Amino acid sequence: MSDLGKKSEALRDEYERRAKNAEKERQDPSLTREEKTDKLEAANFYWQGSRSWVDTALDVIKLKLEEEKKKRLKLSGQNKGPQKKTEERSAFLRRVIEPYKDLSRDAIAALTYENHRKEVMRFWGRGKRSDLEKKLRNFMKNHPVRK
Repeated sequence: MSDLGKKSEALRDEYERRAKNAEKERQDPSLTREEKTDKLEAANFYWQGSRSWVDTALDVIKLKLEEEKKKRLKLSGQNKGPQKKTEERSAFLRRVIEPYKDLSRDAIAALTYENHRKEVMRFWGRGKRSDLEKKLRNFMKNHPVRK
């Protein structure tokens, strides 16, 4: 448990101890009616404080559990589905390579760069021709667009 959780539990225990002491002191027959009322109010105050610290400790535990759950999801490698940009790139390549179906990926990448340079730069960023063609080849390898 975190330091905050431990401190919350310690404070809760202290408040409960004080509330119980105030309740015991209230039973003393030598106290006046006002003093008994004061002891009752003190006990109520301490009980409320202990509940507050219990809630704080539970919040810390819940927060820690949520963080662990997020971490497990993050590290699980779960696919969150196709991204919008990937879908747009695939649609672009499907449209562009229609006439070049029978060519190799290398030839398709070169022709796509030559004939559709602006769109290639929009989808894969600016850079040298060789780098962009390499990105096109890798994308076609990882996301088959041929039918």
